[in-house]
Amino acid sequence: MSYRKRNIVGLSERKFSVESLTRLYEEERIHFPQLSKERTGISDKEIVSELLEAIQDGIPMPVIYVSELQNGDFLILESKDRLRYLLQYVKGEFAVSIETELLERDSVYFCELDERNPRLAADILRTVFILQIIDYQTPKYRHMEVGLFHEKWSVEREQAIRNELYKGQEIEDLKHTSEKSADIMYGCERFSYTLRNEYMTLYMMLFGGVYNDILRVDNAMNEQELLDITISGIDKNVEAWKDLLGVIEIGSRAKIRTINRLSAYYMHLRDVKCKAKILGSLVCYYDMLRIRTENIDDMVEGIVKNRNYIQQIKTTKITVNNIHLLLNFGREFIR
Repeated sequence: MSYRKRNIVGLSERKFSVESLTRLYEEERIHFPQLSKERTGISDKEIVSELLEAIQDGIPMPVIYVSELQNGDFLILESKDRLRYLLQYVKGEFAVSIETELLERDSVYFCELDERNPRLAADILRTVFILQIIDYQTPKYRHMEVGLFHEKWSVEREQAIRNELYKGQEIEDLKHTSEKSADIMYGCERFSYTLRNEYMTLYMMLFGGVYNDILRVDNAMNEQELLDITISGIDKNVEAWKDLLGVIEIGSRAKIRTINRLSAYYMHLRDVKCKAKILGSLVCYYDMLRIRTENIDDMVEGIVKNRNYIQQIKTTKITVNNIHLLLNFGREFIR
């Protein structure tokens, strides 16, 4: 039996009314990823207004995937934040514009709605959401796979959810390493700490761990499994990550900031996933070039601008074999 088949997803389905979910939310047993409001082109009030119109029309609510945490709490994996904003509305955190037969269009808080249109307020509280709950005993990387399969997460949301799932010393160490790498590469005066930089630092650690053979990985592991192994090994490989920061510092002295200029040069590098893969391979290339004292930046830039390298970055999935292919490309170029 393969490694993947042993670690199948444990899933159960439960129905909750909005009233029950609000109670859980007030008890802080429902968690949402901690991130700044994303620019989706639609506001929280508009999202709730659309939900309330759907409720009045009898339209079923969307199925929501959640991760069960070890203490029984729920981490919501939804990308559109519909449940988050609906619960916030019911709690009275903001007013929304509503139009019904009994209520002219006006912005009202839920407590006001309960007084002015109790039937609609009761309908909202009775509305049922179906939750697909991923059992906490399911490996954490499987939770990430389920969310990525069913939702269109931004990089920031993906990392925020990962931080909640893996909450502990390893994530704190990742944040610390991320802040240090950002300070080295960009300078603290021009860089504000972001989830995006955590995401890219995690990929740098993955590539560096495979390159230095310090992670216990095999060729059958997929991307989320590899990131899982990287996170679980953070506190076990402290010295290796300090060395990684040293390599980044070498790259910084060799103008590693050119990656930002290259990002503008190649349109696809605006894709954060591509940029993460490039930064991961760059760290390893700079380590290969430690013994050189000149033309380091020109050589690395030559690799990154190579058509074959760019094609590999675009199409290559993250596996141990493919990371080695990218690294071998750099080795051949450096010779």
